[in-house]
Amino acid sequence: MTSKGTNITNRASKIASEKVEDVKGDNDNENKSKNPNKNTDVCKRKILSMEIKPGCVIYNNRTIFFKDTRTLALADLHLGYEGAMEKDGVLFPKCQLNIIKKELSKIIKKHHPREIVIVGDVKHELSGNIPQEWKEVMDFLDFILNSKCKLVIVKGNHDHFLESMINKSKLYKDVNLVESYQVGNFLFLHGHKSEKEYFKEDKEDNKDRKRIVVMGHEHPSILLRDEVGARLKLHCFLVGKNVIVLPAFSPLASGVDVNCSEFMSPILRNIDLEREGIKVIATTWLGLLDFTTLHKLRMIKY
Repeated sequence: MTSKGTNITNRASKIASEKVEDVKGDNDNENKSKNPNKNTDVCKRKILSMEIKPGCVIYNNRTIFFKDTRTLALADLHLGYEGAMEKDGVLFPKCQLNIIKKELSKIIKKHHPREIVIVGDVKHELSGNIPQEWKEVMDFLDFILNSKCKLVIVKGNHDHFLESMINKSKLYKDVNLVESYQVGNFLFLHGHKSEKEYFKEDKEDNKDRKRIVVMGHEHPSILLRDEVGARLKLHCFLVGKNVIVLPAFSPLASGVDVNCSEFMSPILRNIDLEREGIKVIATTWLGLLDFTTLHKLRMIKY
């Protein structure tokens, strides 16, 4: 690692406000937990999971797991991204699907979820279904269904033509393609539309029901810069009182700098950041790092 990268890493660990001993979750030194002399510096111990709500755990692999219902959720796969870029003259290996399947295999083996919820944007191309998407979406659906997990796909703004793929074969008749999906008090939706559009069919007696929105779409990341100009971008979760934003699961999605840029989602644009108390929790090679609240981060001048 260069000295620039080291400076940013050190700065990141200083900004991280959550103490290791206050976090509920896995870490890579669990077997040494009885050692009273163990160094608890965040750079020495990897925090791989964090319980952000009762029974709701986020992981450094950019997924979220709900223990009571054994529901695993992730967002923004953007399958076919390489093919879409190829149309624009940008060529690189078609490796994304294999990386996604490899990561998900580990996660499924560890957690044995009953159902998997994809919180929008399974595919990438907006204007139709390109050949790579046909191949990779079918491959991905087969992979999930072979794992014996129930599959729920919440429609994203890139999923306009996904239904035609799912209807292509009777093998996918049990795939649930929906606008939103409720699990207990958690409501999964992609986030590209306003709350009024999502909730316009709500009955009067359900309008004030408390629910926590779990969404994607934003591809949140945090941008760090040091005094000599080195830059580092980290995928992150956004965790508020009533909203949880998932980072993109796609390894090719660079992310939107939430500490420097305005939100894309109309839902997030209508949130009072200070009142909602949205925390920025980054996924890094050091594990999960809590970077205090987004409201405070946006007050820092770069």
